[in-house]
Amino acid sequence: MKFPIDTSSILFAIAIPGVVVTDFRTKEIRKNADGDVLHAVHLMAMDGVDSYLIKISLPYDPQLPAGQLVAVKGLAYQLAKAGEMRWWSAESVEPIGPRLPAMPGASAPVPPPAPPGPASASGPPGQTAPTQTRRRSPIEGAQTPGGEG
Repeated sequence: MKFPIDTSSILFAIAIPGVVVTDFRTKEIRKNADGDVLHAVHLMAMDGVDSYLIKISLPYDPQLPAGQLVAVKGLAYQLAKAGEMRWWSAESVEPIGPRLPAMPGASAPVPPPAPPGPASASGPPGQTAPTQTRRRSPIEGAQTPGGEG
């Protein structure tokens, strides 16, 4: 059974680029009904309030880097064997817009920099130093960081 998903209000970005799908038991390369090699791509799906990581199967390797914003065509949630097997699939994934910036060594998108502001001793410019209060420890005379207690 195949359930199509409306992607019109969802933004997608490549989280983990495509890899060839292999059978769990036999380790053979998996193909679809048309004989195309399947590739697994992890996408971050975002709706402006929440986000979720999904792994989709595609009949080709989209060859897109992590952080690339994409349009997903034909996204579907599929069930087989009375619901015992479940997976996401799509007809195509196409790049849209620029690739999101990433930190060196990281594969996840990075939020935009903070607006300029006064520099603080504990962080980059534009961020205020966190305030700490001291509360009394159950041990006589000792102090611990944190809120009033």
